[in-house]
Amino acid sequence: MVPKPVLKLQANNFHGIIPETFVNGTNLRMIDFDNNSLQGKVPKSLANCVKLKFLNHGDNQITDVFPSWLGTLPEVEVLILKFNNFHGEIEEPQTTFEFPKHRIIDLSHNRFTTIILSDNNFVREIPTSIVSLKGLRNLNLSNNNLQGNKLKGQIPQQVVELTSLSFFNVSHNYLTGEIPQATEFSTFTNDSFVGNPGLCGEPLPRKCENSDASPAEDDLYSESVFAFRLETVLAGCASGTTIGVALGYIFSTRKYEWLTKTFLLQPESNGRTRRHRQRM
Repeated sequence: MVPKPVLKLQANNFHGIIPETFVNGTNLRMIDFDNNSLQGKVPKSLANCVKLKFLNHGDNQITDVFPSWLGTLPEVEVLILKFNNFHGEIEEPQTTFEFPKHRIIDLSHNRFTTIILSDNNFVREIPTSIVSLKGLRNLNLSNNNLQGNKLKGQIPQQVVELTSLSFFNVSHNYLTGEIPQATEFSTFTNDSFVGNPGLCGEPLPRKCENSDASPAEDDLYSESVFAFRLETVLAGCASGTTIGVALGYIFSTRKYEWLTKTFLLQPESNGRTRRHRQRM
């Protein structure tokens, strides 16, 4: 079997900007720059990688707005931008792009299954347009709290339309209002919502019919936050080597759901002082 072309440079000491060297006709299926010290912006030449399925720029020092133009990529399934300096609003993925000769992609054909944007500077509200990504299984928007900026507003009620969603985390933001109540949401624990003092409703102890939680509820809420933070610190994340070995299997068998379930869905740490693993 011919191996799928991949670019795996995770867990090194690379620094500087990612060059604009992705050309038309590339067959790259996966790009993994996780856990380096890369800066600058997401190169727009990535829009030429029309066969790309997996993009990971997590755990770097990239300073950019949300690259909504990645929505033009017809086959991308996994987008990981966690632990960077992305800022501004999370905009709807664009269906057109300014590059000449770049074909227009209908958003309804977009195949996103995993979007991890945790630990950045994103602000404003969760876009209701997220419900257009009908195949979305994993969404992590937690810990967008650098420099006092956090996602705020309510959790869109429309998210209950994402019936395939199996992982959802908006913890540690400024979200308010009632947590959407639906069959799918009943499977999410309070770890998915803690750290939003204005949120109410199950699975949080704060009930929406009572604006002031009782002392017992407050104690339970504080304990759940502490337990969540301790659990996530101890959980850590899989090593770059392990992910590299697993990806070889995944891209030969196309089992992307196994990847996201096994490696990408651990809750993010709320601490931001250690952005990278210790290296020898």
